[in-house]
Amino acid sequence: MARVMGIAIAMDTVTTKTPRNPNRLATLQSVMLLLLLYACSPSSLSTIAAGSVPPSCAALADGVDPKRIEADIALLAASPRASAARRAETRAWIAAELGAVGLVAGERPFTIAGQSGVNVEAGQGAVLVSAHYDSVAATPGADDNATGVAVTLAVARALGGRVRYAFFDVEEPRGATVGTDGRNFAFGSQAYADALTDDEIGVALVIESVGYSCDGCQRSPPGLPASAAPQDGRGVYLVGNEHGAERWATVQGAFALVLPPPYTAHTFVVPGNGRPVPQTRYSDNAPLWDRGIDTVMITDTALLRNPHYHKGTDTPETLDAAYVAAVARGVVVAAGALSGACGP
Repeated sequence: MARVMGIAIAMDTVTTKTPRNPNRLATLQSVMLLLLLYACSPSSLSTIAAGSVPPSCAALADGVDPKRIEADIALLAASPRASAARRAETRAWIAAELGAVGLVAGERPFTIAGQSGVNVEAGQGAVLVSAHYDSVAATPGADDNATGVAVTLAVARALGGRVRYAFFDVEEPRGATVGTDGRNFAFGSQAYADALTDDEIGVALVIESVGYSCDGCQRSPPGLPASAAPQDGRGVYLVGNEHGAERWATVQGAFALVLPPPYTAHTFVVPGNGRPVPQTRYSDNAPLWDRGIDTVMITDTALLRNPHYHKGTDTPETLDAAYVAAVARGVVVAAGALSGACGP
């Protein structure tokens, strides 16, 4: 994720995500529509409620090892994952971790909009769990997005081949644009989405920056009043597209089963594939939404919460290890319930 404040350069890497500026009137109309939607439909923005996932599914979360997650984050965040060599090293490690649980990982090279990278894929089925593994050059990227990779690997260890996994390259900004909204980020996931056949993926969970929690630090996206979204620095935000709303009841139920206090989870269902609130599109969920896939981004909201975002101080020491583990438990149960790995 990143902020829209122009383009900043760190070494040879663009570090700020910038969707193409839409028509101002269209944007204003979209924001007004969004606020009206929230005012008229409380379910569009709500705290999770239990009941949509069988209680027996909670047992899947027993497969989550918090210490293993901490160790994975420490290894990934030992140095920035921006150079070609460091990203190749990271891919090899991811493939080895997947292989250790019996999954065969495949590297999928791509070139799109002049940007080249390699995605890593494994597993099977219509439920996708994914995270990007690169970082910007200026940061070790502990929260963004070593946490996402570590949680996705935790799901693989718990569920194995019952779902599919993707680890996206070149999510962070580059000096080019891609997609219908002219993004300068999410190249790997765009290549992945473009290569999918119809109905190949039924639902996707995108794990983006899930390690930072705090009191009194949460902010709302620009253009939305604070009253439109819960200001919860201990919360997990589940950001989904509206045509997948029925799926999000399952994700809500999964987190309700296993998320311990003081952590809470909040759904944020956006119309128009997130275009009325551009910051909901600042990750790999954007190309999946545009491909017509029911997708939820699971996030701590990154730049809307974490003061270390895209800085050299985004290190494992700044993270809340219990929060990451809690998110992992929720994702494992959600993926298990969506894939039929548990329940009646």
